[in-house]
Amino acid sequence: MAKGKANRNDKKKADSPQSSTDAQSQDEADNASEEGSVSLRLQQHVLNIFRDACAEPLGSDLEPVIQKVKQHLYNRDFAEAFGSDPHLWAYAARWSPSRALAYLQIFQDIAPFITDGERTTPAPTSEMSLMSLRDPDDRPRINNALPPPYTNGAGPSDAEAKRAILVEKKSGAMIDKPPGYDEDATVPGYEHPPSYGAHVDIPQPAAEEVKPGLRIACLGGGAGAELVASAAWLRLHSSRIHEDTESKAEEHTIDSDSLDVCCVDVANWASVVLRLDEAIKKPPTISKYASTAAKAANISLLPSESMTSKSIQQDLLDANLDCIRPLFQTSDLITMMFTLNELYSTSVSKTQRLLFELTVAASPGTLFLVVDSPGSYSTVTLNGTEKKYPMQWLLDHTLLEASRNTRILPRGKHWQKVLSDDSRWFRLPKGLQYPIELENMRYQIHLYRRLGVGEDPTTPGPSLRAAR
Repeated sequence: MAKGKANRNDKKKADSPQSSTDAQSQDEADNASEEGSVSLRLQQHVLNIFRDACAEPLGSDLEPVIQKVKQHLYNRDFAEAFGSDPHLWAYAARWSPSRALAYLQIFQDIAPFITDGERTTPAPTSEMSLMSLRDPDDRPRINNALPPPYTNGAGPSDAEAKRAILVEKKSGAMIDKPPGYDEDATVPGYEHPPSYGAHVDIPQPAAEEVKPGLRIACLGGGAGAELVASAAWLRLHSSRIHEDTESKAEEHTIDSDSLDVCCVDVANWASVVLRLDEAIKKPPTISKYASTAAKAANISLLPSESMTSKSIQQDLLDANLDCIRPLFQTSDLITMMFTLNELYSTSVSKTQRLLFELTVAASPGTLFLVVDSPGSYSTVTLNGTEKKYPMQWLLDHTLLEASRNTRILPRGKHWQKVLSDDSRWFRLPKGLQYPIELENMRYQIHLYRRLGVGEDPTTPGPSLRAAR
Protein backbone atom coordinates (compact mmCIF):
# COMPACT_ATOMS: atom_id res chain seq x y z
CA MET A 1 0.00 0.00 0.00
CA ALA A 2 1.33 3.39 -0.95
CA LYS A 3 2.52 5.79 1.71
CA GLY A 4 3.18 9.49 1.41
CA LYS A 5 3.33 12.75 3.33
CA ALA A 6 0.41 15.14 3.22
CA ASN A 7 0.90 18.02 0.82
CA ARG A 8 -1.06 20.93 2.27
CA ASN A 9 -0.13 23.31 -0.53
CA ASP A 10 -2.59 21.71 -2.93
CA LYS A 11 -5.68 23.73 -2.06
CA LYS A 12 -8.23 21.77 -4.04
CA LYS A 13 -6.52 18.42 -4.23
CA ALA A 14 -5.89 15.65 -1.77
CA ASP A 15 -2.76 14.96 -0.37
CA SER A 16 -0.28 12.08 -0.23
CA PRO A 17 2.37 12.13 -2.97
CA GLN A 18 3.82 8.87 -4.16
CA SER A 19 6.63 8.38 -6.63
CA SER A 20 5.98 6.16 -9.63
CA THR A 21 7.82 2.84 -9.37
CA ASP A 22 9.41 0.39 -11.76
CA ALA A 23 7.21 -1.88 -13.83
CA GLN A 24 6.34 -5.27 -12.43
CA SER A 25 6.02 -8.46 -14.39
CA GLN A 26 3.03 -9.01 -16.66
CA ASP A 27 1.66 -11.65 -14.27
CA GLU A 28 1.70 -9.16 -11.40
CA ALA A 29 0.13 -6.47 -13.58
CA ASP A 30 -2.76 -8.74 -14.54
CA ASN A 31 -3.73 -9.36 -10.92
CA ALA A 32 -6.20 -7.04 -9.23
CA SER A 33 -4.73 -4.84 -6.53
CA GLU A 34 -5.38 -5.59 -2.87
CA GLU A 35 -7.34 -2.36 -2.59
CA GLY A 36 -10.18 -3.41 -4.84
CA SER A 37 -11.28 -5.10 -8.02
CA VAL A 38 -9.66 -2.78 -10.56
CA SER A 39 -6.63 -4.48 -12.06
CA LEU A 40 -3.20 -2.93 -12.09
CA ARG A 41 -3.10 -3.29 -15.86
CA LEU A 42 -6.28 -1.24 -16.32
CA GLN A 43 -4.97 1.43 -13.96
CA GLN A 44 -1.73 1.60 -15.92
CA HIS A 45 -3.76 1.97 -19.12
CA VAL A 46 -5.47 4.99 -17.57
CA LEU A 47 -2.10 6.56 -16.79
CA ASN A 48 -0.86 5.79 -20.30
CA ILE A 49 -3.78 7.76 -21.72
CA PHE A 50 -2.70 10.86 -19.79
CA ARG A 51 0.95 10.22 -20.63
CA ASP A 52 0.16 10.21 -24.35
CA ALA A 53 -2.41 13.04 -24.31
CA CYS A 54 -0.14 15.26 -22.19
CA ALA A 55 3.10 14.29 -23.92
CA GLU A 56 3.99 17.87 -24.82
CA PRO A 57 3.70 19.41 -21.34
CA LEU A 58 5.26 16.34 -19.73
CA GLY A 59 8.21 16.67 -22.08
CA SER A 60 8.81 20.29 -21.07
CA ASP A 61 9.94 21.97 -17.87
CA LEU A 62 6.58 21.52 -16.19
CA GLU A 63 7.46 22.15 -12.54
CA PRO A 64 7.49 26.00 -12.66
CA VAL A 65 4.06 26.01 -14.30
CA ILE A 66 2.74 23.53 -11.73
CA GLN A 67 3.97 25.75 -8.91
CA LYS A 68 2.20 28.76 -10.44
CA VAL A 69 -1.04 26.82 -10.71
CA LYS A 70 -0.66 25.61 -7.12
CA GLN A 71 -0.23 29.16 -5.88
CA HIS A 72 -3.27 30.40 -7.78
CA LEU A 73 -5.35 27.52 -6.39
CA TYR A 74 -4.13 28.26 -2.88
CA ASN A 75 -5.20 31.89 -3.34
CA ARG A 76 -8.53 30.75 -4.83
CA ASP A 77 -7.72 32.69 -7.96
CA PHE A 78 -9.31 30.23 -10.37
CA ALA A 79 -9.41 32.70 -13.25
CA GLU A 80 -5.60 32.76 -13.24
CA ALA A 81 -5.18 29.09 -12.38
CA PHE A 82 -7.23 28.00 -15.40
CA GLY A 83 -6.87 31.07 -17.57
CA SER A 84 -4.26 29.85 -20.07
CA ASP A 85 -3.52 26.71 -22.07
CA PRO A 86 -0.17 26.06 -20.33
CA HIS A 87 -1.94 26.14 -16.96
CA LEU A 88 -4.75 23.87 -18.15
CA TRP A 89 -2.34 21.30 -19.57
CA ALA A 90 -0.13 21.44 -16.48
CA TYR A 91 -3.16 20.76 -14.30
CA ALA A 92 -4.35 17.91 -16.54
CA ALA A 93 -0.89 16.32 -16.56
CA ARG A 94 -0.25 16.75 -12.84
CA TRP A 95 -3.54 16.18 -10.99
CA SER A 96 -5.98 14.49 -13.35
CA PRO A 97 -4.19 11.11 -13.69
CA SER A 98 -4.29 10.14 -10.00
CA ARG A 99 -7.79 11.57 -9.72
CA ALA A 100 -8.91 9.45 -12.65
CA LEU A 101 -7.67 6.33 -10.85
CA ALA A 102 -9.53 7.36 -7.69
CA TYR A 103 -12.70 8.11 -9.65
CA LEU A 104 -12.46 4.75 -11.40
CA GLN A 105 -12.48 3.07 -8.00
CA ILE A 106 -15.40 5.26 -6.91
CA PHE A 107 -17.39 4.33 -10.02
CA GLN A 108 -16.60 0.71 -9.25
CA ASP A 109 -17.82 1.19 -5.67
CA ILE A 110 -21.17 2.65 -6.79
CA ALA A 111 -21.55 0.17 -9.66
CA PRO A 112 -24.41 -1.71 -7.93
CA PHE A 113 -26.48 1.48 -7.91
CA ILE A 114 -25.71 2.21 -11.56
CA THR A 115 -26.26 -1.31 -12.86
CA ASP A 116 -29.15 -2.38 -10.64
CA GLY A 117 -31.15 0.83 -10.52
CA GLU A 118 -34.36 1.22 -12.51
CA ARG A 119 -33.92 4.29 -14.68
CA THR A 120 -37.12 5.90 -15.98
CA THR A 121 -35.44 8.61 -18.03
CA PRO A 122 -35.80 9.87 -20.65
CA ALA A 123 -39.55 10.16 -20.41
CA PRO A 124 -41.48 9.62 -23.64
CA THR A 125 -41.73 12.76 -25.75
CA SER A 126 -45.51 12.55 -25.61
CA GLU A 127 -45.36 12.86 -21.83
CA MET A 128 -42.62 15.46 -21.78
CA SER A 129 -44.65 17.69 -24.07
CA LEU A 130 -47.41 17.75 -21.45
CA MET A 131 -45.18 19.18 -18.74
CA SER A 132 -46.40 22.56 -17.61
CA LEU A 133 -47.20 24.47 -14.47
CA ARG A 134 -50.93 23.71 -14.96
CA ASP A 135 -52.79 20.42 -14.83
CA PRO A 136 -55.06 19.05 -17.62
CA ASP A 137 -58.02 20.98 -16.14
CA ASP A 138 -56.01 24.24 -16.38
CA ARG A 139 -55.57 24.45 -12.61
CA PRO A 140 -52.22 25.66 -11.24
CA ARG A 141 -49.94 22.74 -10.52
CA ILE A 142 -47.86 24.74 -8.04
CA ASN A 143 -48.45 23.89 -4.36
CA ASN A 144 -51.01 21.20 -5.00
CA ALA A 145 -50.82 17.44 -4.77
CA LEU A 146 -51.21 16.69 -8.47
CA PRO A 147 -47.97 15.26 -9.86
CA PRO A 148 -46.64 16.15 -13.30
CA PRO A 149 -47.72 13.56 -15.89
CA TYR A 150 -44.20 12.11 -16.33
CA THR A 151 -44.19 10.77 -12.75
CA ASN A 152 -46.76 8.07 -13.58
CA GLY A 153 -48.24 8.11 -10.10
CA ALA A 154 -50.32 10.07 -7.66
CA GLY A 155 -48.46 12.51 -5.49
CA PRO A 156 -49.00 12.64 -1.74
CA SER A 157 -51.56 15.10 -0.41
CA ASP A 158 -50.59 18.00 1.83
CA ALA A 159 -52.03 16.12 4.80
CA GLU A 160 -49.98 13.03 3.97
CA ALA A 161 -46.84 15.12 3.60
CA LYS A 162 -47.43 16.78 6.98
CA ARG A 163 -48.04 13.39 8.62
CA ALA A 164 -44.80 12.08 7.13
CA ILE A 165 -42.88 15.05 8.55
CA LEU A 166 -44.40 14.48 12.00
CA VAL A 167 -43.49 10.80 11.87
CA GLU A 168 -39.93 11.72 10.92
CA LYS A 169 -39.63 14.18 13.78
CA LYS A 170 -40.99 11.68 16.31
CA SER A 171 -38.70 8.93 15.07
CA GLY A 172 -35.65 11.18 15.15
CA ALA A 173 -35.01 10.56 11.47
CA MET A 174 -34.64 14.22 10.60
CA ILE A 175 -31.24 15.43 9.47
CA ASP A 176 -28.85 16.32 12.29
CA LYS A 177 -28.54 20.06 12.70
CA PRO A 178 -25.16 21.66 13.38
CA PRO A 179 -24.68 23.44 16.73
CA GLY A 180 -26.43 26.80 16.82
CA TYR A 181 -28.78 25.99 13.92
CA ASP A 182 -31.86 28.22 13.88
CA GLU A 183 -34.90 26.14 12.91
CA ASP A 184 -36.79 29.25 11.76
CA ALA A 185 -33.95 30.65 9.66
CA THR A 186 -33.97 30.23 5.90
CA VAL A 187 -30.92 29.08 4.02
CA PRO A 188 -30.17 31.60 1.23
CA GLY A 189 -31.37 30.36 -2.13
CA TYR A 190 -34.46 28.67 -0.71
CA GLU A 191 -36.58 31.66 0.25
CA HIS A 192 -38.68 31.10 -2.89
CA PRO A 193 -40.22 34.54 -3.31
CA PRO A 194 -42.74 34.76 -6.17
CA SER A 195 -40.13 36.20 -8.51
CA TYR A 196 -37.89 33.19 -7.94
CA GLY A 197 -40.62 30.58 -8.14
CA ALA A 198 -41.93 32.13 -11.33
CA HIS A 199 -38.67 31.76 -13.25
CA VAL A 200 -38.40 27.98 -12.73
CA ASP A 201 -40.02 26.15 -15.63
CA ILE A 202 -40.70 22.44 -15.72
CA PRO A 203 -38.04 21.09 -18.12
CA GLN A 204 -38.92 20.66 -21.76
CA PRO A 205 -37.75 17.72 -23.91
CA ALA A 206 -34.32 17.94 -25.47
CA ALA A 207 -34.35 19.11 -29.07
CA GLU A 208 -32.24 16.22 -30.29
CA GLU A 209 -33.06 12.57 -29.90
CA VAL A 210 -31.40 11.02 -26.87
CA LYS A 211 -28.80 8.43 -27.79
CA PRO A 212 -28.84 5.04 -26.08
CA GLY A 213 -26.13 4.31 -23.57
CA LEU A 214 -24.98 5.52 -20.20
CA ARG A 215 -25.15 9.32 -20.01
CA ILE A 216 -22.91 11.12 -17.52
CA ALA A 217 -22.84 14.86 -16.80
CA CYS A 218 -19.63 15.94 -15.07
CA LEU A 219 -20.21 19.32 -13.41
CA GLY A 220 -16.84 20.97 -12.86
CA GLY A 221 -15.23 18.04 -14.66
CA GLY A 222 -13.37 19.76 -17.47
CA ALA A 223 -9.89 18.49 -16.54
CA GLY A 224 -10.64 15.03 -17.89
CA ALA A 225 -10.36 12.81 -14.81
CA GLU A 226 -14.07 11.90 -14.89
CA LEU A 227 -13.95 11.33 -18.65
CA VAL A 228 -11.08 8.83 -18.54
CA ALA A 229 -12.36 7.16 -15.37
CA SER A 230 -15.82 6.59 -16.84
CA ALA A 231 -14.30 5.17 -20.02
CA ALA A 232 -12.18 2.76 -17.97
CA TRP A 233 -15.23 1.80 -15.92
CA LEU A 234 -17.16 1.03 -19.09
CA ARG A 235 -14.25 -1.11 -20.27
CA LEU A 236 -14.40 -2.96 -16.98
CA HIS A 237 -18.13 -3.64 -17.13
CA SER A 238 -19.25 -3.80 -20.73
CA SER A 239 -20.09 -7.32 -21.85
CA ARG A 240 -19.56 -6.62 -25.55
CA ILE A 241 -16.33 -4.62 -25.32
CA HIS A 242 -14.92 -6.83 -22.62
CA GLU A 243 -12.70 -9.15 -24.68
CA ASP A 244 -10.20 -10.06 -21.95
CA THR A 245 -11.69 -9.77 -18.47
CA GLU A 246 -9.95 -7.06 -16.48
CA SER A 247 -11.66 -8.10 -13.26
CA LYS A 248 -12.09 -11.75 -12.35
CA ALA A 249 -14.55 -10.77 -9.61
CA GLU A 250 -16.92 -8.96 -11.95
CA GLU A 251 -20.54 -9.32 -10.85
CA HIS A 252 -22.31 -6.40 -12.50
CA THR A 253 -22.63 -5.59 -16.18
CA ILE A 254 -24.34 -2.61 -17.73
CA ASP A 255 -27.04 -2.96 -20.32
CA SER A 256 -25.31 -0.71 -22.80
CA ASP A 257 -21.89 -0.75 -24.40
CA SER A 258 -21.78 2.98 -25.06
CA LEU A 259 -21.06 6.08 -23.07
CA ASP A 260 -21.92 9.74 -23.51
CA VAL A 261 -19.95 12.13 -21.29
CA CYS A 262 -20.55 15.86 -21.03
CA CYS A 263 -17.96 17.90 -19.11
CA VAL A 264 -19.20 21.28 -17.86
CA ASP A 265 -16.67 23.72 -16.45
CA VAL A 266 -16.12 27.45 -16.11
CA ALA A 267 -12.76 27.16 -17.91
CA ASN A 268 -12.27 26.24 -21.56
CA TRP A 269 -11.10 22.62 -21.36
CA ALA A 270 -12.22 21.71 -24.89
CA SER A 271 -8.72 20.96 -26.23
CA VAL A 272 -7.87 18.79 -23.21
CA VAL A 273 -11.13 16.82 -23.45
CA LEU A 274 -10.64 16.33 -27.19
CA ARG A 275 -7.06 15.07 -26.78
CA LEU A 276 -8.05 12.68 -24.00
CA ASP A 277 -10.99 11.42 -26.05
CA GLU A 278 -8.60 10.64 -28.90
CA ALA A 279 -6.16 8.90 -26.54
CA ILE A 280 -8.97 6.75 -25.13
CA LYS A 281 -9.86 5.53 -28.61
CA LYS A 282 -6.41 4.58 -29.85
CA PRO A 283 -3.78 2.14 -28.51
CA PRO A 284 -1.24 3.62 -26.10
CA THR A 285 2.24 4.35 -27.38
CA ILE A 286 4.62 1.43 -26.76
CA SER A 287 8.27 0.81 -27.50
CA LYS A 288 9.18 -0.15 -31.05
CA TYR A 289 11.16 -2.98 -29.48
CA ALA A 290 8.08 -4.47 -27.82
CA SER A 291 7.40 -8.13 -28.49
CA THR A 292 4.89 -9.28 -31.06
CA ALA A 293 2.60 -10.48 -28.28
CA ALA A 294 2.81 -7.12 -26.50
CA LYS A 295 1.97 -5.26 -29.70
CA ALA A 296 -0.99 -7.56 -30.36
CA ALA A 297 -2.31 -7.00 -26.83
CA ASN A 298 -1.91 -3.22 -27.09
CA ILE A 299 -5.46 -2.12 -27.86
CA SER A 300 -7.43 1.06 -27.22
CA LEU A 301 -9.35 1.50 -24.00
CA LEU A 302 -12.60 1.82 -25.98
CA PRO A 303 -13.54 1.56 -29.65
CA SER A 304 -14.38 4.89 -31.29
CA GLU A 305 -18.07 4.10 -31.58
CA SER A 306 -18.41 3.27 -27.88
CA MET A 307 -18.02 6.77 -26.48
CA THR A 308 -18.94 10.33 -27.31
CA SER A 309 -17.75 13.30 -25.28
CA LYS A 310 -18.10 17.04 -25.32
CA SER A 311 -16.93 20.00 -23.27
CA ILE A 312 -19.19 22.91 -22.36
CA GLN A 313 -17.69 26.12 -20.98
CA GLN A 314 -20.27 27.38 -18.53
CA ASP A 315 -20.26 29.04 -15.13
CA LEU A 316 -22.56 26.75 -13.16
CA LEU A 317 -23.64 29.55 -10.85
CA ASP A 318 -24.79 31.68 -13.78
CA ALA A 319 -25.76 28.82 -16.04
CA ASN A 320 -27.84 29.05 -19.18
CA LEU A 321 -30.89 27.14 -18.01
CA ASP A 322 -31.95 26.24 -21.55
CA CYS A 323 -28.60 24.44 -21.87
CA ILE A 324 -28.35 22.93 -18.40
CA ARG A 325 -31.90 21.60 -17.93
CA PRO A 326 -31.86 19.16 -20.86
CA LEU A 327 -28.47 17.93 -19.63
CA PHE A 328 -29.88 17.23 -16.16
CA GLN A 329 -33.02 15.77 -17.66
CA THR A 330 -31.28 13.20 -19.86
CA SER A 331 -28.35 12.17 -17.64
CA ASP A 332 -28.22 8.85 -15.82
CA LEU A 333 -25.41 10.00 -13.53
CA ILE A 334 -24.55 13.58 -12.56
CA THR A 335 -21.25 14.15 -10.78
CA MET A 336 -19.70 16.98 -8.79
CA MET A 337 -16.12 15.98 -8.04
CA PHE A 338 -14.29 18.48 -5.79
CA THR A 339 -16.62 21.18 -7.11
CA LEU A 340 -19.54 21.64 -4.74
CA ASN A 341 -17.61 23.17 -1.85
CA GLU A 342 -15.95 25.63 -4.24
CA LEU A 343 -19.41 26.63 -5.48
CA TYR A 344 -20.67 27.05 -1.91
CA SER A 345 -17.60 29.14 -1.09
CA THR A 346 -18.43 31.42 -4.01
CA SER A 347 -22.17 31.79 -3.37
CA VAL A 348 -24.34 29.66 -1.12
CA SER A 349 -27.59 31.06 -2.51
CA LYS A 350 -26.61 30.49 -6.15
CA THR A 351 -25.42 26.98 -5.36
CA GLN A 352 -28.72 26.18 -3.62
CA ARG A 353 -30.58 27.40 -6.69
CA LEU A 354 -28.41 25.25 -8.96
CA LEU A 355 -29.25 22.21 -6.85
CA PHE A 356 -32.91 23.14 -7.00
CA GLU A 357 -32.74 23.34 -10.80
CA LEU A 358 -31.14 19.91 -10.77
CA THR A 359 -33.97 18.59 -8.61
CA VAL A 360 -36.62 20.03 -10.92
CA ALA A 361 -35.02 18.71 -14.09
CA ALA A 362 -33.64 15.31 -13.06
CA SER A 363 -35.88 12.36 -13.81
CA PRO A 364 -36.66 9.50 -11.42
CA GLY A 365 -33.71 7.13 -11.16
CA THR A 366 -31.04 9.75 -11.84
CA LEU A 367 -27.98 9.38 -9.60
CA PHE A 368 -26.23 12.44 -8.18
CA LEU A 369 -22.68 11.80 -6.97
CA VAL A 370 -20.81 14.35 -4.83
CA VAL A 371 -17.14 13.85 -3.95
CA ASP A 372 -15.18 16.52 -2.10
CA SER A 373 -12.46 17.16 0.45
CA PRO A 374 -13.30 15.86 3.94
CA GLY A 375 -14.33 18.41 6.53
CA SER A 376 -15.41 21.07 4.03
CA TYR A 377 -17.29 24.00 5.58
CA SER A 378 -19.05 26.99 4.05
CA THR A 379 -19.95 30.29 5.70
CA VAL A 380 -23.62 31.24 5.54
CA THR A 381 -25.10 34.56 6.66
CA LEU A 382 -28.39 33.99 8.49
CA ASN A 383 -30.27 36.91 10.04
CA GLY A 384 -27.16 39.05 9.74
CA THR A 385 -24.96 36.52 11.55
CA GLU A 386 -22.28 34.48 9.84
CA LYS A 387 -22.19 30.78 10.66
CA LYS A 388 -20.16 27.91 9.29
CA TYR A 389 -22.04 24.87 8.06
CA PRO A 390 -20.60 21.55 6.91
CA MET A 391 -20.90 21.15 3.17
CA GLN A 392 -22.56 17.79 3.72
CA TRP A 393 -25.24 19.33 5.92
CA LEU A 394 -25.99 22.08 3.41
CA LEU A 395 -26.27 19.46 0.68
CA ASP A 396 -28.57 17.23 2.71
CA HIS A 397 -30.68 20.18 3.80
CA THR A 398 -31.13 21.30 0.21
CA LEU A 399 -31.91 17.94 -1.38
CA LEU A 400 -33.65 16.11 1.45
CA GLU A 401 -35.45 18.89 3.31
CA ALA A 402 -35.77 22.24 1.53
CA SER A 403 -36.84 20.71 -1.79
CA ARG A 404 -39.77 18.94 -0.12
CA ASN A 405 -41.94 22.02 0.26
CA THR A 406 -41.23 24.04 -2.85
CA ARG A 407 -44.04 25.49 -4.93
CA ILE A 408 -42.74 23.97 -8.15
CA LEU A 409 -42.58 20.27 -7.29
CA PRO A 410 -45.20 17.99 -5.74
CA ARG A 411 -44.86 17.89 -1.97
CA GLY A 412 -42.78 15.09 -0.53
CA LYS A 413 -39.26 13.75 -0.73
CA HIS A 414 -37.46 14.03 -4.05
CA TRP A 415 -34.09 12.41 -3.28
CA GLN A 416 -32.99 9.27 -1.52
CA LYS A 417 -29.53 9.25 0.05
CA VAL A 418 -28.15 5.83 -0.79
CA LEU A 419 -24.51 6.23 0.23
CA SER A 420 -22.55 8.56 2.50
CA ASP A 421 -19.05 8.42 3.94
CA ASP A 422 -17.28 11.34 5.61
CA SER A 423 -13.78 10.09 4.88
CA ARG A 424 -12.22 7.55 2.55
CA TRP A 425 -8.78 7.03 1.11
CA PHE A 426 -7.76 5.99 -2.35
CA ARG A 427 -4.17 4.77 -2.24
CA LEU A 428 -2.14 4.19 -5.36
CA PRO A 429 -0.90 0.63 -5.73
CA LYS A 430 2.76 -0.09 -6.26
CA GLY A 431 3.92 -0.82 -9.77
CA LEU A 432 2.33 2.07 -11.66
CA GLN A 433 4.50 4.15 -13.98
CA TYR A 434 4.05 7.84 -14.79
CA PRO A 435 6.59 10.56 -15.66
CA ILE A 436 5.89 12.68 -12.56
CA GLU A 437 4.71 12.15 -8.99
CA LEU A 438 1.17 10.98 -8.36
CA GLU A 439 -0.91 11.37 -5.22
CA ASN A 440 -3.16 9.37 -2.96
CA MET A 441 -6.55 10.95 -2.40
CA ARG A 442 -8.71 11.42 0.69
CA TYR A 443 -12.32 12.35 0.10
CA GLN A 444 -15.89 12.39 1.34
CA ILE A 445 -18.57 10.80 -0.83
CA HIS A 446 -22.36 11.19 -1.01
CA LEU A 447 -24.68 9.51 -3.50
CA TYR A 448 -28.34 10.42 -4.05
CA ARG A 449 -31.04 8.91 -6.23
CA ARG A 450 -33.90 10.98 -7.65
CA LEU A 451 -37.25 9.63 -6.50
CA GLY A 452 -40.49 9.41 -8.40
CA VAL A 453 -43.61 10.95 -6.89
CA GLY A 454 -44.99 8.70 -4.20
CA GLU A 455 -41.87 6.50 -4.16
CA ASP A 456 -40.87 5.28 -0.72
CA PRO A 457 -37.44 6.78 0.10
CA THR A 458 -36.84 4.12 2.76
CA THR A 459 -36.81 1.28 0.25
CA PRO A 460 -33.34 -0.25 0.46
CA GLY A 461 -31.23 -0.13 -2.68
CA PRO A 462 -28.45 -2.47 -3.77
CA SER A 463 -25.91 -3.11 -1.05
CA LEU A 464 -22.51 -1.49 -1.44
CA ARG A 465 -19.19 -2.99 -0.54
CA ALA A 466 -18.06 -1.93 2.91
CA ALA A 467 -15.88 1.17 2.95
CA ARG A 468 -12.22 0.37 3.13
